[in-house]
Amino acid sequence: MNNRRLMQEQEKAYKESAERDKQKILEVKKAKQEKLEAEKKQKKKQNEMEQRRQKRDMQVIAEMRKQLKLQGEHQPIGNDLINVQVRFPSGKKFAKKFALDDNLEKLFTAILCHDTCPDFFTVATGFPRSEIHCAPEWYHSLLSAQLVADGLAPSPFRPASSFRAVGLVKAVGVFVNNHCPYSDHH
Repeated sequence: MNNRRLMQEQEKAYKESAERDKQKILEVKKAKQEKLEAEKKQKKKQNEMEQRRQKRDMQVIAEMRKQLKLQGEHQPIGNDLINVQVRFPSGKKFAKKFALDDNLEKLFTAILCHDTCPDFFTVATGFPRSEIHCAPEWYHSLLSAQLVADGLAPSPFRPASSFRAVGLVKAVGVFVNNHCPYSDHH
């Protein structure tokens, strides 16, 4: 009789232990699931915030593009001119003349106002390959935010100077580098 009772107590203790283990496993699973759901919710919230920022930035760029187009183009005069050939990621090109002492922001404006220009871009010379700092500060801050969102490190802002000051004094080809977060744009 004692053996039977001992076996029943052991079986009861085993079942209770198994039930506690089962409860612990369920609690751990539930905690993991709650953590995953919280992370998913946080990521969704961050994505929504990022999409709102992108949309707002693109609206700012579109508005500035519109304003700059309304200002019209200037025609350089004089003999100290540089011919710049601009190539877009799409393969489209255009050429424009600038005065050597023009600020490089005029190059930025000409590129931004072109129909095939991506919203987020940088400009570089072909050979030797180097970035041309022609963007105004308002644009640089928008581009930097986009680069950070894409996991890239933005370069520090450098005010644009003249073509002559950066050593661009004869015909030059420049490339527009697309930094749009979506591939189907221009």
